[in-house]
Amino acid sequence: MPRSRALPLCLIRKYQEVRRPSFRMSVGRRLGSVVVICVFCWAWFLVTNVFATSVEIMPLSEVKAGMTGYCLTALKGFKPERLEIKILGVLWGVAPRANRILFEGTDKTFKRFGILAGMSGSPCYIDDKLIGALSYGWIGEKEPIGGITPIEEMLRVLKAPVVHSATRGAAGVFAADGSGMSPYLDENGRFRLPLKLPPLNGFGQHDVDLVVSESAASGNPLLSRFLGARLRPIPLSFVSSSAGLNGLASKLGIMSVGASSQSPIHISPEQLKPGCPLGEALVTGDMDIAGMGTMTYRDGDVFLAFGHPSFGGGSVSYPMCSGIVHTGFPSYIYNFKISSSSQPLGVITQDRYPAIAGKIGAKADTLPVDLWLTGAQSGRTRKFHFEMIRNKRLTPLLLGLVADYSIYACQHDSGEITIDWNILMDVKKHEPVRITDSLSMPQYSYRQFMTSLTEPFAAVIDNGFEDVRLNRIEMKLRVSQSTDTADILSIDVDKKRVRPGESLELSVGVLPRAQKERTLRFKVTIPKSCQPGPAELMVFGADAYQMWEAMRAKAKFRPQNYKDVIDMLVEAPNHRQLLVVLARRRFVAMRGREVLPDLPASARAVLSSAASSETRDRANFEVLQKVVFKSDFNLSGKKKVRVRIKPRKL
Repeated sequence: MPRSRALPLCLIRKYQEVRRPSFRMSVGRRLGSVVVICVFCWAWFLVTNVFATSVEIMPLSEVKAGMTGYCLTALKGFKPERLEIKILGVLWGVAPRANRILFEGTDKTFKRFGILAGMSGSPCYIDDKLIGALSYGWIGEKEPIGGITPIEEMLRVLKAPVVHSATRGAAGVFAADGSGMSPYLDENGRFRLPLKLPPLNGFGQHDVDLVVSESAASGNPLLSRFLGARLRPIPLSFVSSSAGLNGLASKLGIMSVGASSQSPIHISPEQLKPGCPLGEALVTGDMDIAGMGTMTYRDGDVFLAFGHPSFGGGSVSYPMCSGIVHTGFPSYIYNFKISSSSQPLGVITQDRYPAIAGKIGAKADTLPVDLWLTGAQSGRTRKFHFEMIRNKRLTPLLLGLVADYSIYACQHDSGEITIDWNILMDVKKHEPVRITDSLSMPQYSYRQFMTSLTEPFAAVIDNGFEDVRLNRIEMKLRVSQSTDTADILSIDVDKKRVRPGESLELSVGVLPRAQKERTLRFKVTIPKSCQPGPAELMVFGADAYQMWEAMRAKAKFRPQNYKDVIDMLVEAPNHRQLLVVLARRRFVAMRGREVLPDLPASARAVLSSAASSETRDRANFEVLQKVVFKSDFNLSGKKKVRVRIKPRKL
């Protein structure tokens, strides 16, 4: 073989100089190709995560009776457990564009616990394909028969637009046309504003009941034994330390289990997955109230849950939380999960038929509330801070609950009690609203306290004339563990004939609770503008005065706009006030809430005629003077004395 010869060193160097640029270009091309491939893969990752679902779905048309599958739900801690189910059939057309899947729980755990409050939203699968959310059941029944909301219907909620509530035209607690209920005294003798408050049971889940009809059971032996059965949406399991929530919860369509939600439970957003606890954090801060259900579906940072509405608010902004389950509790009345909630982890943006939806990692638009409670005996003040959801109907109730909680936390929730409050509502684009009042009870009743405290909030938030936004709320409560009530027994004057500009000495007899009768003395000056003639001098407690005013001039309690609502609230007397009114029986015209006393006699005659269409806009007393005196008591009752106003001295 011929021997190979080595190239000369100079030729090798020339060869390297010629090839080096070509080698560099090859590396550049390779790096460019790698970059292009990486960009393409990243784009494909984004597309598949944004536009594709994170789990395979089985269409409702493929779900058949007799199929078996499983649902995921947490029964201990945070991790979901697998429970076996069997499909009994499909109930078609239970509502417009609404169908439900009927199932039976075959797992031994299902047999033990039944369907629990808090299971709403538990995802159900057949062949590892998502079919929907467990959402219906016979609560309290031993046999675990329930309903599933199809995932195809729930996914429509993700496409719902975010719609802000209308600024005008919606009838709130006051009818938009100014008509509505009449003021009245409740069973405790306390004056109630003419608010058209919805029944409490109207706050709960707005979904249809499921009834197994003859047509659905026909030809399906699995359904025939349930003919006529009625299944209801599964209640949420509410967790709170508020004693007042237990009585309110059942009327809201929820199940309060009395578990604390203030333990330091921290869950990271990455841990959230279908089958884990998911809830609405109605109140956070120094008190937590959360309605717990189960997550059904997650795609990136978007989620679905419950399989039915919670409060049906449509487009909302509620904090979303998770939590842990301590145990399931089976009973003959209600089966429920005992849970504790976590910190907020996102926002619920849709609460509508047939699911709730939201975004993980986003922050909800909440209402900040600061509350100071001072004990009259100790003189100590404790401050509380809360963040709560914005809901026209529910927020006033929650404000009452946090106030009740502060009283409970300071151990003032039993026996005799007197509560004085000073409220500030900071209203965007309007003047702040300030309300002061007092309530004294021989035995603390959170229902009576909440009703009295929440009326002003309901009147402002859901006034029906303007869509107002509260920037913040401040409440200052002073609590005394004694009863400060007193009844007005008598009234006397030093003279019954008096001229304009002269003064009258009033002696008002009052009887405090469990004390001897007292006499309160006041001085009232007759206005110089008063015309001669008979008049009535009356003394009132706050409730009696409001009722007299409502009978005298009903139009004052039929607001026509937002300003009328605020004027009505601000003008309402405090229960620690004694009102002295000098009035004369005489029909006077009214324009809205304004009294027009100085009309000609002919105009007054027309308005006083029963045939007049303007009869409702008149007052049957002309108020000559009103004087308000502070009192140490929560006064009740009314007394009057007749006086005669003499002509002025010439």
